[in-house]
Amino acid sequence: MLDQFAHYIIGYAEFEVYGDVSRFFTLAAKKGMRLWGFSKKNGKGYAKINANQYKELRPISKRCGVKTKCVHKNGIPFILKKILKRKGIPLGALLFII
Repeated sequence: MLDQFAHYIIGYAEFEVYGDVSRFFTLAAKKGMRLWGFSKKNGKGYAKINANQYKELRPISKRCGVKTKCVHKNGIPFILKKILKRKGIPLGALLFII
């Protein structure tokens, strides 16, 4: 439970992998990436990773010859980014407080 809360605060991305899935996940684990929520459907592998580590997957995917695609982003950083993009929402909240 506490782990899920920490992942939500930091933010995480769910991604899918096409290609040699097991080799990719093994190399990512050896590099110290924190992956969780593994699943495999129709020859594609799915996992979750902290948002700040997602870009570090690129060299590993090139080395393994696989393609990665971000399926879903979750967490407070992504929600804040969406809210702050709309200038009226923070302004309205500020005026409401005052």
